[in-house]
Formats: sequence, C-alpha cells, structure tokens
Amino acid sequence: MESTTVIFLCLLFLFHPSATSSTTTSIFPNEALPTKSGYLPVKPKTNSAIFYTFYEAQKPTSPLSQTPLLIWLQGGPGCSSMTGNFLELGPYRVVDSQDNEHPALQPNSGSWNRIFGLIFIDNPIGTGFSIASSPEEIPRDQHTVAEHLFAAISEFIKLDPVFKTRPIYITGESYAGKYVPAIGYYILKKNTKLPVAKQVNLKGVAIVIFLCLLFLFLHHPSATSSTTTSIFPNEALPTKSGYLPVKPKTNSAIFYTFYEAQKPTSPLSQTPLLIWLQGGPGCSSMTGNFLELGPYRVVDSQDNEHPALQPNSGSWNRIFGLIFIDNPIGTGFSIASSPEEIPRDQHTVAEHLFAAISEFIKLDPVFKTRPIYITGESYAGKYVPAIGYYILKKNTKLPVAKQVNLKGVAIGNGLTDPGTQVKTHALNAYFSGLINERQKGELEEAQREAVKLVKIGNWSEATDARSRVLGLLRNMTGLATLYDFTRKVPYQTELVTKLMQLAEVKSALKANESIVFEDCSDTVGEALHGDVMKSVKYMVEFLVEKTNVLLYQGHFDLRDGVVSTEAWVKTMKWEGIGKYLMAERKVWKVNGVLAGYVQKWRSFSNAVVLGAGHLVPTDQAVNSQAMIEDWVLERGVFASVKGEYSVSDFRGAL
Repeated sequence: MESTTVIFLCLLFLFHPSATSSTTTSIFPNEALPTKSGYLPVKPKTNSAIFYTFYEAQKPTSPLSQTPLLIWLQGGPGCSSMTGNFLELGPYRVVDSQDNEHPALQPNSGSWNRIFGLIFIDNPIGTGFSIASSPEEIPRDQHTVAEHLFAAISEFIKLDPVFKTRPIYITGESYAGKYVPAIGYYILKKNTKLPVAKQVNLKGVAIVIFLCLLFLFLHHPSATSSTTTSIFPNEALPTKSGYLPVKPKTNSAIFYTFYEAQKPTSPLSQTPLLIWLQGGPGCSSMTGNFLELGPYRVVDSQDNEHPALQPNSGSWNRIFGLIFIDNPIGTGFSIASSPEEIPRDQHTVAEHLFAAISEFIKLDPVFKTRPIYITGESYAGKYVPAIGYYILKKNTKLPVAKQVNLKGVAIGNGLTDPGTQVKTHALNAYFSGLINERQKGELEEAQREAVKLVKIGNWSEATDARSRVLGLLRNMTGLATLYDFTRKVPYQTELVTKLMQLAEVKSALKANESIVFEDCSDTVGEALHGDVMKSVKYMVEFLVEKTNVLLYQGHFDLRDGVVSTEAWVKTMKWEGIGKYLMAERKVWKVNGVLAGYVQKWRSFSNAVVLGAGHLVPTDQAVNSQAMIEDWVLERGVFASVKGEYSVSDFRGAL
C-alpha cells in the first residue's frame, strides 16, 4: 500500500502543473517542491538519463560553498529513490489523506536536509523516472552502475558553481549497499586521472545508515546543535547572524540576521541579496524582520505569556537572500563602544554600513558575485540613499575584488527631503477631510516655522519644529497613529520588543545577551537629532543616473506618504524628470486584484500601495513581496517599455 502511494504521488509531482509553476494544490504544496529536479545525461550519444530531485539545506550552519551534499541511492535493485524521498528522509512525507481519495503530504521533522543539501537519484537508468533508451543499456554490473552515476554527479555539479567546492557524501540502504561502495570506489579511482576542476569532492559514504550518518553528523564542523523551543522554532532561525565590525580599533559592531532565499530561481551566485534598514533614527531592523517582511512574524500567543511566531506568506526572502541590519551602531543589538562613536551624520552612517556590508560579503565566496539591493523605510529614506551614494563613489576608488555589487535601492514611505515634505501635512490632512480650514491655517503656520529654520541651517531647532507640526496634526485629528489614519490602534512594535528581550531568543539569534533590547534607541535618536531635517535628495539624483531606484508609499500614511513623496520628487534635478512626470501611471494588480499604481521612467519607479500605511509589508505582505520581486527582476509594471532603457544596459559604461 505504501509503495503504491509513493508511486501515485511521484506521478502527480512530475506531471502536475505545480511542478513547474507557482500554483499551489492541497496535494502538493509549493513548500514540498525541490530546489532543483530533472534529468542528468549519462550517455551522450543516447537518451539515457538519470532523474534527480535536489533539496537545499533548510538551515545551513556553514557557508553554502562548504555545506555538505548528501546523495541518496535506493536499493532493490531497481527501486526508486522517491521512496526514500517521500517515505523516509525527504522534507515531506506521504500519508493517507482524510478523504482517502488522494495521498497527502506532511512536513518531516527528521528530514536529512535540515543542515545539508540532499539529492535523491533514481539509479540505475530504467529505475523510477530515470530513462534507459533501450533495455540493453541498463547496467548488468556495478562498474557500469558507477560509470553512469559518476556521469550524473558530474553533470549535477555543473548546475551551479557553488556545488564544485561542497563536500559530497554518498548514502543509501539495502541493495545500495552495493551501489554506494561501487560509486565511491569509482570516484576515488577516477579522481586520480582527472584535473582538479573535474574531480568529485567525495568525503564519505554511508551504508549502515544510522551509525554512519550519526558519525557524520557529530563530527562534521557544520553540524552544531540547536535547541528547539516553542517560542523560537528552528525553522525561524536565520541562516547566519551575529556581528560585523565597523571600526577595527574599537568594539563597535553592527548586528545582522541573514535568511537565504527559500526557493531561488537562479544559481545562488546570481541570486539577489536584499539589505533592509529600519528608520527611526535608532529603530531596530528586528521590527522589519519580525513584524514586516521576514520569514516569520511575531503575534500574540493564546496564553499571552510570551509572543509567538507564525510563517509570513509575504516574506521578501521567497526568491532572494534577505539581510536585516541594526543601523547605526547603538541601535537594537548593534554595539557602540562609546556614545561618541554613534554617527551624527549620513556620511558616517554610510561609512559604517559599507564596512559592515564588506565584512558580510567575506563570509561566503558566493556572496561576492550576488547583486545587492538596499532597501528600507521611514528614516531609512536617508540611510538608503546615503549608503547607495557612498558605495558608488567608493567603488570608483577600489579594485574590483573589493567593490560592492550594488544594483538598486528602494525606499518605502521615506523621509528624504524633509524641508519639502514638512510643507505637505496641512494640505494632505485638509483634502483628506481630517481637519478644517482654520486648522489648516494653524498647521501651515507651524510648517513655515520649520521651513524657515531649515533655510538658515538651524538643524536641531528645525527638527523640534517638525515634531511640533506632527504633534499638532495628531492632536487635531485624534488619530491612533499618523502612520495609518485607518488604524484604531498603533502598529504592535511592542511585540517585537517583548520577543527580543527573551534570553533564548537572543541566544538563538547570536545577539549579545547583555544588551537590553529597545525597538528604538533614544540615545541614537539624540545623536542624529541635528541630522533629521537635512536633505539627501541630491544623493537620489546621483543614484538614479547610475542604478535603479524605487520609491513606494502606503496610501494611508499621513507622515511620509504619497503626497509628501510626490512633493519632493517633482523638484528633482534629473534629466529624466520631465519624462517621468508625463509617464503613464499604470494600474498595478497582484493575482488579478488591484494592488496600487506604478509610475516609471527608465531607472526610476514610484509605487503607491493601496490598503497600506507606513509599514507597507505589515499591511500588504503578499503585494509588497510581489512589488519587490517584480522591481528587482524588472518585470510586469516595472519592466522597461519602448522608449526607455534599463540602467543595467548602461551600467558598465557609467
């Protein structure tokens, strides 16, 4: 019965549209799909080929270039490795469904791809989905079996440059007690006759499964223990996390958490890396991580004793790598060796970020070639242009090996040109029906005071004047929050604070456990108080000539929303601004449903996200995911049209 169920499931997997598209079915969910699958030729002059399914490590504990690859061979002879995949050690197991009409899948807590890559091979040809061009080609001895397997493994390694350096362990059971030694013996003999570039990096074989794999697990350096708790499950752990030094002579360091792409659609060496910066100034990116766009979100638990985590269907690391950075030093879990080291301006912020990003890239050779996109929201409307500007300027003075591969920047509900933006609050609130004519006049007077202080360069007083404008607006409207005028209660950032203050969470994230976590640091806010009203618009003007720029705003935000952004954008000194202002504002849909509007010209895109406030990914998770993916991949409403060009077409000449 069980083997029949596996056969039925495998036929469904191979031929159902969900195997090649993003359509999810209740029988075979997207989460159960392999990272790669298909055929590996074994005899160039025939159609004989070996079928494989590959599942990347769920939570690798070492750089992917060093993360072991396990190859599984089933016994028989002639039994398919899909039995091993869906009945034994793959990430999902087949079970009887309640209606008994079709089998069902459920996650396998003991999957062997928890920290290793895992490849299932239908061996020899003629087995399972593997193809023998004729019965005569099916092996009659172990030498031929090994010959075919070596060809298939060599072809698999060619699929991604990072596979070349990864240690390989060949495993199997039953009749594979002959296959495994045969291919291991063949590889070691063959390697002596091949140049290093064509050798297979065999590190071990496992026939007596429990003893050998236990030995491998306990003795391989990447196999470190991790405790699962009901609060912070292993599935929510980052791929990497810790500290990146920013000043070699002090202990100042930036804290980060990195989540590898769940289902990358390109080789990892080409898979984009998104960097997320929170605003504030002084607010931790753990808010972005656990309340907005990370793979797991914090929610109130039923017993209300501790917060809980649940998967985020709109996570931005679906097909991209995602890095959260606590910036600047002194923010969140980041460390400032002294208050004096906390930046007072955007140049120093960018200097520290460049050092941290450069250190991150060194953690894995594959990071060097990956395109980087820097994203953020709110006060990161200053951080993002600052680090983008710094990178492009710095790259011109560095050898290629030390450059940062920046491909674009994205700013959500950003404070970028404060002197212009502060002038918009009265009109925006008035035409939204939130204040009357008299109140509008009172607000405009407060706004003029802030603008006057900006013009004379009295930066600290200008910041205070802006705070008075926003306080006045909040009192006039009686809103729960200016960040989203439809909300009855503010965003629940306190849940993130509660989660991050737990000792086991700090330990799981590899954060300094002595730090008392605050979602926003008053110390950092005070350090950058005089920077708040300074404009970085000139940096955006520079960036839009050199790389792709996306601005996006949640429609319900009264602080740094649509009107505020439109006001400064139309004053940009950029040769394409006239064309942009005349460009069509396109209706943007996700899954056939209206999601917002996008206006674009060449490298510059501006999106309005409907149904969202200041924290766009919190309010519109799936739509924000679709937005960032389409923008990075330059598709849909973000694709270039006739008369435009993509900056990527010209980047080499800039």
